[in-house]
Amino acid sequence: MPNEDFAGTDTAVSDSAPSLPSDPQPDSFNTFIRKQYGFIRRVASRFGVGVPDVDDVAQRVTLTIWHKLPRVRRGAERAFVRALVRSEASHLRRTHLRRREVALVLDEEVPATERVRPDERFQLFEVLDASKTALESLREELRVVFYLFASRGYSCLEIARVLELPLGTVKSRLREARSQLADSLARTVDSI
Repeated sequence: MPNEDFAGTDTAVSDSAPSLPSDPQPDSFNTFIRKQYGFIRRVASRFGVGVPDVDDVAQRVTLTIWHKLPRVRRGAERAFVRALVRSEASHLRRTHLRRREVALVLDEEVPATERVRPDERFQLFEVLDASKTALESLREELRVVFYLFASRGYSCLEIARVLELPLGTVKSRLREARSQLADSLARTVDSI
């Protein structure tokens, strides 16, 4: 079948090129992306993707959709998009972990005079372990708000938008999470 975009040339569309549904259909790529792009960004944020990385994840998901949209089962589009975002968010987390491992290797080249003594290191590990336990003991709604605020650097207003919660609810959850963590860590430090 000749490609009509090239005014009379007899160039056929190759099988390896991504094919799109015809543009007037409601499931076309452009229409689909216009409808789903905000959803992609929200889901990425909910999966813990930081603000600087949300656009990158959304672009990678969009490229995957470009290639796979014609094969997506009708009615399963949102589940398909959510699965793609989850996969990209996991990939991003693994990438960040690899970068941290490289940074840790570089940190081992610190001179002996600046290194932490073994007894200090043991205490540090105890505090880190207690911190992890304290975070895990928080209710999920408190842990998510605290994580977005403390680890990802979101403001309370951004968290309210991402989680679709009232601003007052976000602030009270953050306050409660901080209070519970402070109590738990104070008990740990007293026992060391």
